[in-house]
Amino acid sequence: MRRWTSSARLKNKKVLLIAYYFPPVGGPGVMRPLKLAKYLGCYGWKPTILSVREFVYHLYDPSNLKEVNFPVHRSESLDPARILHRLGRRRSEGGVVNWWRKLLNIPDTRGGWLIPGIHYGLKIAKDCRAIIATAPPFTVFLIGLILARTCQIPLICDFRDFWVEFPYLPYYSWQKPIIRFLQDLILKKSSWVTVAFDEIKGSFPKRYHKKTTVIYNGFDPEDFAPVEKPDVFTISLMGSITPRRKVEPLIPALAGLNLKVRLIGYIHPDEQKKIRNLEHIETTGYLAHHEALKRLQSSHLLILLNSPLDSPAPGRQAEYAATRLPILVVGHTGSCPVLKRLKESGYPVTFVDYDDTRTLRHKIQEYLHRWRKGEIPQFKGSIDFLDRKYQAGIFSEILDRCLVMERADEG
Repeated sequence: MRRWTSSARLKNKKVLLIAYYFPPVGGPGVMRPLKLAKYLGCYGWKPTILSVREFVYHLYDPSNLKEVNFPVHRSESLDPARILHRLGRRRSEGGVVNWWRKLLNIPDTRGGWLIPGIHYGLKIAKDCRAIIATAPPFTVFLIGLILARTCQIPLICDFRDFWVEFPYLPYYSWQKPIIRFLQDLILKKSSWVTVAFDEIKGSFPKRYHKKTTVIYNGFDPEDFAPVEKPDVFTISLMGSITPRRKVEPLIPALAGLNLKVRLIGYIHPDEQKKIRNLEHIETTGYLAHHEALKRLQSSHLLILLNSPLDSPAPGRQAEYAATRLPILVVGHTGSCPVLKRLKESGYPVTFVDYDDTRTLRHKIQEYLHRWRKGEIPQFKGSIDFLDRKYQAGIFSEILDRCLVMERADEG
């Protein structure tokens, strides 16, 4: 890698953060790069964002733009979501569209951003000391690799999800060898690798484990403030309810109980039909991030609805934990590493099998009874490892380490 010759550049600690999903786009995947950029400045690193212009997406949350006080550069793209936006589409559902997306799924459906992203990114990366690329989409890694190699600066690749076994748009069998090759290339050429949960690291060849750090999806303490609790025992669930995460377990567990249930987030039309006859149900739809967290806090018990399968780790685990309220996890327990770790520290977390509605109902009744006695537990232990500012400090240490490695290589 190149040596910085001027004293001004030796003091420069600008980092280019490449993120396809960034405000005003909403959803949990946006929060990791947004909060990382927000707090890197506390450790001397100045972030600059490379993202894409408007594209077709199902969630938007412009309220998060209030936290953007750093440069954001947006380029064109030829990927399907961007093309559909230019054609006036707002959503991308449909058999033909999904078939087209899956056929073009190398390295993913955002491959059309590769050339525009590189072209635009070269203008920015030349003034940076390092690059962080966060994915999905995994096209981001290829953009980051080419920019890092061209500018001779370190590259950190941040995996928010599996790549080869990406669950939301699975690869065809003939595509997987290509994706494995690309993933191995990225793991080999990256200066460092970060992952959002342990299972991603476990899926990598062991030779890459030494340069891989697990940094869970976290929470921002500034997003949480004291709230008033309702007079009625209230259970809240935050997150999308879809055919993958069905509402069925809740229906027999809640029937006939004198309490309020608040569903915060998108509900698929097929799942909406199933809850029409349930009493005391409040559906909010997708809310601005701060408002959603306020509703989550204004509860007495939380339910995290997971898939019955071993699915990706829900991105909201840390924000659930930040409420310090008791949590019932319904579904497969293998994908909740944060809550499993906190349970070992005494956090009131209960894991209930997806089909065990009897146990779920019993636990809800138990907490309802404890609420009536004024005995709802709250976790008092430390959750500092989930603090977004603390996590940005880990990223900054990795960046500093990469600069030391760069100088050592030059020596």
